[in-house]
Amino acid sequence: MPLGVKPPDFLSIGVNAFNESPSVARMLESVLKNSLWKAVPSGRKEVVVCANGCTDNGKTANAVRSVQREHPEVKLVETRKKGFSFARNLLAQRMDRRADVLFFFDADVLVRRKTMEALYRALAGNPKIDVAAAQVVPAAKFVDKRFRKGFAVGAVEAYDQSMLQPPAKRISGAGYAVRGSVIRAIKLPESLQGGVDLYLTLKIGRNRVARVREAQVVHRTIGSIVDFKRQRLRSLVGKAQLKALFPEEEFGAEQGRWSRIPLKERLLRFAGMPDSQKASSLGANAMDLVAKAQAKLAIRRLKKGKPVDVWKPTVSDKLHRRRR
Repeated sequence: MPLGVKPPDFLSIGVNAFNESPSVARMLESVLKNSLWKAVPSGRKEVVVCANGCTDNGKTANAVRSVQREHPEVKLVETRKKGFSFARNLLAQRMDRRADVLFFFDADVLVRRKTMEALYRALAGNPKIDVAAAQVVPAAKFVDKRFRKGFAVGAVEAYDQSMLQPPAKRISGAGYAVRGSVIRAIKLPESLQGGVDLYLTLKIGRNRVARVREAQVVHRTIGSIVDFKRQRLRSLVGKAQLKALFPEEEFGAEQGRWSRIPLKERLLRFAGMPDSQKASSLGANAMDLVAKAQAKLAIRRLKKGKPVDVWKPTVSDKLHRRRR
């Protein structure tokens, strides 16, 4: 079927990958099936994967090479230096300058078939925006609710509630398209431990960001309390850094929905949960306390000018490649 927009002269896609061997090949395959990718001739498109600071004995790089053998448009950049911001800055430099719009996706998502087309169409049709952000859909949304458990239950509830509200004017790092001239002019602070999406949103301006709901990327919700703690720690430290960088901004609205529910209502909801959900809820609350304590120590070190690294890999949120 024809595209709903004239294809770009050059299509460039960047992917950050830190210990992403379980999911990066499947993610790349989802990109290669996209309608926009198929509409652009060979020689005028690329996917650049930055494997940064990986500690998995080359498994992430080898997973990329397994796709690269059949698709030479997939390019691999390897660096020993670790850091999401560093990798994103490096990608912006390495991606082909012929591309007027750059696409960025996380290595642990699935990009639905019409997603890139919808993002590109949003930018092409509206010169007043610089970023078109995809809608992140929890993988559990496609699972019968009788079989959802743990964190997946809350993730689907939060997603359903968000879809009843106006689209948020905020970049989703899981997937977005941005004008090349805009992103190349921004250098992300390499010390930033979390909140990269919000940093970019504030630097570019919320009024220049559009959420495109028909452009969807699928992400698996974390399934362990250890991974929950790691994500929470990144978020807390990143938020503290953003407050220092943007003191005029109000960050209260960025907190999780659970933290804004009164204690009495929380207890009532907890009482009505199935036993499996209660276990994950108790574990999450315990790990939340641990994350807050660790965040305080990390923030104290940052204030003293000492280096901090709270970016630990998560495992339970990876969408594994299907066996053939």
